Amino acid sequence: MSKGVLRNTARLVIATALVSCVVSGFAMAGEFTIQDQHLSQGGVVRGYVTPGAKVSLDGRNVMVAEDGAVIFGFDRDHGPKATLSITYADQTSETRIFDIVPQTYAIERIDGLPPAKVTPRTQEQINHILRDQKLKKDSKRNPSKQTWFMDDWQWPATGRISGFYGSQRILNGEPKRPHYGVDVAAPAGTDF
Repeated sequence: MSKGVLRNTARLVIATALVSCVVSGFAMAGEFTIQDQHLSQGGVVRGYVTPGAKVSLDGRNVMVAEDGAVIFGFDRDHGPKATLSITYADQTSETRIFDIVPQTYAIERIDGLPPAKVTPRTQEQINHILRDQKLKKDSKRNPSKQTWFMDDWQWPATGRISGFYGSQRILNGEPKRPHYGVDVAAPAGTDF
């Protein structure tokens, strides 16, 4: 092989490596990938964004882990569109609009209940509700930096599903707060 061909080959290899580095660097400056997505009311999205990016969903900040892991969800009554805004560390930005699939939820109407079963009356019941609300609010003040939510999820127990996300009861004509969890029925003392 002549020195000229060898020199040109070396230049081509170096140029290719430089272009690759530039392209990789550009991609790292602004990249968002979705690991899995459930673009529906009550759905959850997990993914990764370039570390250092700021993310918001419909104007509300989304926590970004140090490695760029993100998780966010859509409320039970979320509208038909969601706007995800990302500002990368280099100040470039991106907006994604998601179409949100509506869900139908079970609505159970129960009439003829004693009023105490519909609205808490005792101070003990009210204090219990207030304590639960405070625990929930406090838990949101210091979000965990762990990214266990990116691992495969497992059911905590096996059994009949006794409560569905989004279901709601209307007691004596008064709509109550929708259910924001999934309940699994299991015998008392079941090991989790």
